Amino acid sequence: MEKSNQKQPSREEIAQREIGQTEITHTQAMVLSLFFLCLITLVPLTQAAHEMINGGMPHCLSLFSQAKQAKGPFFRRAYRANSLLLQHINKYVDELEESSLLNGIISPYAQLVLTGLFKAGNEQAYTGRHGRLFYRPDVDYLTGKPFLAERELATRRKAGSEWETAHEPDPRIGILDFKRQLDKRGIQLIVVVAPPKSALCTQSLYPKHTGHLPLNNPSFAQFKRELQAMGIPVYYAATTDRDAATRYLETDTHWHPETVEAVAKTLADFAKKHADLSELRATSYELRQVDVSNHGDIVRMLGLPTNQSLYPSQQVTIHQVLRDNYLWRPQQDADILLLGDSFSNIYSLESMGWGESAGLAEQLSYELQRPLDTIVRNDSGAHTTRRILTRELARGNNRLAGKKLVIWQFAARELSGGDWRPLPLELGEGREAKFFIPQPGRPVEATGVIEKIAPAPLPKTSPYKDHIVTAHLVSVARTTNSRRNKLSTRDSGATQDNHALVYLWSMRDDSWTEAARYRPGQKVRLLLKNWNDVEENLDGIKRSELDGDIMLEDACWGEIIR
Repeated sequence: MEKSNQKQPSREEIAQREIGQTEITHTQAMVLSLFFLCLITLVPLTQAAHEMINGGMPHCLSLFSQAKQAKGPFFRRAYRANSLLLQHINKYVDELEESSLLNGIISPYAQLVLTGLFKAGNEQAYTGRHGRLFYRPDVDYLTGKPFLAERELATRRKAGSEWETAHEPDPRIGILDFKRQLDKRGIQLIVVVAPPKSALCTQSLYPKHTGHLPLNNPSFAQFKRELQAMGIPVYYAATTDRDAATRYLETDTHWHPETVEAVAKTLADFAKKHADLSELRATSYELRQVDVSNHGDIVRMLGLPTNQSLYPSQQVTIHQVLRDNYLWRPQQDADILLLGDSFSNIYSLESMGWGESAGLAEQLSYELQRPLDTIVRNDSGAHTTRRILTRELARGNNRLAGKKLVIWQFAARELSGGDWRPLPLELGEGREAKFFIPQPGRPVEATGVIEKIAPAPLPKTSPYKDHIVTAHLVSVARTTNSRRNKLSTRDSGATQDNHALVYLWSMRDDSWTEAARYRPGQKVRLLLKNWNDVEENLDGIKRSELDGDIMLEDACWGEIIR
């Protein structure tokens, strides 16, 4: 018998041939296709049913109705409608991530497995050694491109969207403009940069790092050098008497209370060196020791189950500052004004969970033995506190009267991600109230229609568990014993009496409230209070606001009535 000269195929060739010629019957194809379609349809149908059971109408159906708000000529209206639609689609995606039924059930336990077994973080958090956690934007600041590089600045100037204007990325522009305006008033400026936790607790995140100097973005040395050349003292709060590993809270983005006290002590000496601070009448400040414990904000951002035990709460000792046996409070007539973010607020604002009256302002006041005025707001220290100061001046409240020194504190990560646009410090005249404002101590039940509302952040995406949103209400009417009356100027002195600017809780304990999902055109029922009745406890909380002159109107506090 003749042998065939044809070469026998190898196992690999046979496998490839079989894979490429996989046979499937028509019935199998139909079953698999139907199974796939049912699977991908099940998730949105389950979500829609969940929303209908809990809220009435699925949120996705309200998307296109929002575009009807656009007004004006046809082409301008079409462009505006497209921008509004994109904005609301983006907001809907955020809402869906937060309110997704399946995500809420599966995600915490999936993250628990990933973190517990593989030490994996998420989009907001990195895990380190010895049970320490790190905030990703802080690490991005350290490892990112030089924030003063021309190409990096140009890229960030183009980072806007159809509905949001790009920020001014160059910190030198905003800081120098601020200094020039303060110089005209004879006020000295000191810039205080709070370093990220990952810059100092290096061994927990970068075990191979052996350098003694703290890590920093490549542009920081240039930034500090140029500001000092312009006559702006820069205090970088990176040196303390504590061991590097304990300068910050273990599972929080912020510094340890003993670090705050050490920073206040050295900052007081720095301020005396660079500003003319005359002696004042002796003030009686005292310290009181208090123990507090809490889970860090990065634990919340990990999104673990509430009963997790991977990261227990941490107990620390704070030293509250007292004056005449009362908790320390800022004084507007003080000759020093502190502008600060959550690094100033962490032991001052009780809702942050680490006590009160023991933050940077209090400790600095104690070290200087003199009162301080403060404008402190969580997050966005590059822009928010300056904007508040600008607005106070525009309304006729001269917060710079009698000031000798402004201390401007912000987190280092703001240098590579903050909004540094110049803002005018122009003193305006006192404004007459145009919008409705309840009288102090006299809440009013009212209904209104949402005209505009600021966006609310996605829970677990920032170090702050609480958030306040601003809404502009129209057609405001009082409700009393089921009888509805239009609010009149007799109620508040307002001249535009059916309008109101209202602050509302949009997030509590890392969960959205009903107000976070409010839409323009939606009718709401609220208990309105004078803002002065709640300001002391709520003013430092992160807040999103509306654009334009509407924020010059006096606002009131709103609580949802169900």
